Amino acid sequence: SLLFRELAAYQKRSREIPPNATRLGPRLHLIRVVHGTSRTLELSGPQVGEIWKMLPRPEEREECLQFLSSAGVRNKNLANAFNLDVCFEAFNELICKETDFRLLGTAGFQCFRTYFLGLNKHDQNLVTVASNLHDIMEVRTLKLNGLDALWKVTVESSDVIADEAKRLLLSVYECLETTTVETHTDFLDRIFARLSDPDNASLYPRCLQLITAFVSSSSSGTLAHGASGRGKPLTVKI
Repeated sequence: SLLFRELAAYQKRSREIPPNATRLGPRLHLIRVVHGTSRTLELSGPQVGEIWKMLPRPEEREECLQFLSSAGVRNKNLANAFNLDVCFEAFNELICKETDFRLLGTAGFQCFRTYFLGLNKHDQNLVTVASNLHDIMEVRTLKLNGLDALWKVTVESSDVIADEAKRLLLSVYECLETTTVETHTDFLDRIFARLSDPDNASLYPRCLQLITAFVSSSSSGTLAHGASGRGKPLTVKI
């Protein structure tokens, strides 16, 4: 389309200069508005992938994530710019697999959280609080879209983003509808897999913080619906 050609031409011109969000943002917003107001111009999966590939630099990728966060949902003025199948494709194939979480910014994490909660809620994997869609009320399974990626965000991203991701990750396990030894083991196995890899030495402090927070929440009775009292006792030695 004309808008895609203009964006590609702009990106070609800007390759020799630092990324400029004040110029890139309005171009993405225009694409969002056009495809959010037309009933016949929904973005396809390949088109979303094309936008993603056009914006590989960290600052550009953050703008792209912000675009996906807006375009994938309906608001009072605009319809979603693409359908649910494209949302799943964008989340599973682009956001989860092709994002460098070490460079993830605030807007990028908001995008990740929006898709993680929204798509898992659609699949009835979890329930969010009605008054705050960013708060989990109940998790029905650990077979969640993007759970592996959430772990990566939690241990690999900057301190500010990691703190937000840690709260989300812990709430997943704390709000499990049914907590068993296996669900505790899932958390601990993921931690120990990272602690046993010498290439992850820089992540050890983050992992130890996570396991301390998890054991604390499990032993203090804060697990949802009294879940901390279910199953066999679990002792962890660090």
